[in-house]
Amino acid sequence: MSRARGTALVLGGGQCVWDDIDALEALMGEPWPGVVLVCNDMGYKEGHSGRRWDRPIHHWCTLHAEKLQGWQNQRRNAGLPKIEETWSSVRRTVVKNHFQGITGGSSGLYTVSVALFALGYPRVVTCGIPMDATKNTFSARDWTSFKRYKLGWERDINRLKGRVRSMSGWTAQVLGRPTVDWIGIVPPFAKY
Repeated sequence: MSRARGTALVLGGGQCVWDDIDALEALMGEPWPGVVLVCNDMGYKEGHSGRRWDRPIHHWCTLHAEKLQGWQNQRRNAGLPKIEETWSSVRRTVVKNHFQGITGGSSGLYTVSVALFALGYPRVVTCGIPMDATKNTFSARDWTSFKRYKLGWERDINRLKGRVRSMSGWTAQVLGRPTVDWIGIVPPFAKY
């Protein structure tokens, strides 16, 4: 059983993702011990920093199902383990799980909705989903369309408050930052 019982980690494509991960793991005093969901190309690409999430990924989610096969090929070509659980709101043969979820608010929001409503995690921590003009990890350009996708988050914010915490940006301001107690870290060797 995961030491972060009941909490899933969602990794998005904001350039702040690595700073967010570092801050989260510094807060916890250890590497993330639980379930990880990634959205879009976070499943395989190295960011500008040259870092890549080489640890286990349990679920790969996207609103861009047409790109998933190419992303999976890139992951395989990079020598990374295959991810069996794939999710999208669009039915495609490459997607194992179809789930409508919350759409209209970026693939990051969709991934959060998979964690909460399809998988049933009561809490989600996001890294790299600031929902502001922060550059994408894999692009030098500012993300100018965030305003359009932020509307989806605002529409469903009451379904997320108390259940989702973010490490940076607008989402952290609105939803709050996680604490170790909120994450629910269980000390090592605890009796269950």
